[in-house]
Amino acid sequence: MPCPFCGAEAVRVASATRTTNADDGARLKYRERLSRCARCGEEFFTHEQSLAASRSRASVLRAHQGLLAPEEIRSIRARYGLSQAELERMLGLGATTVVRWEPGAGVTLAGARRPASEAGAPREGRAPCVPPDCPSAPRPDRERAATAPA
Repeated sequence: MPCPFCGAEAVRVASATRTTNADDGARLKYRERLSRCARCGEEFFTHEQSLAASRSRASVLRAHQGLLAPEEIRSIRARYGLSQAELERMLGLGATTVVRWEPGAGVTLAGARRPASEAGAPREGRAPCVPPDCPSAPRPDRERAATAPA
């Protein structure tokens, strides 16, 4: 591929360490692959490199915040036999939230905490959530019946 800046056929794939800032101010390092022109020195991304760099950055931010990785979310959905839309409804999330989380290109820091604590991967001593159709799932109608005066 020719360099988009100078047109030279001297483009090589390089690796670079980058730094990103977490919401709490922590500086986090991650690696990315990019293209670098040996003639003019310009660095640029191919489409695939850009996606991979976004995922790498999101991964270090997610790990720093203690959030689930995309493969963990998919595993939880598979364990309970849930579609992405079913998991979103179960957790009270907006439509297409899980669709955006699973490829791993983005991090929704505020929203991603709920799946980590409730979607079958207990963290910090919290119990996993149970699919609503499970016989042991908490049900308000059962709880009211058990506590209603006789």
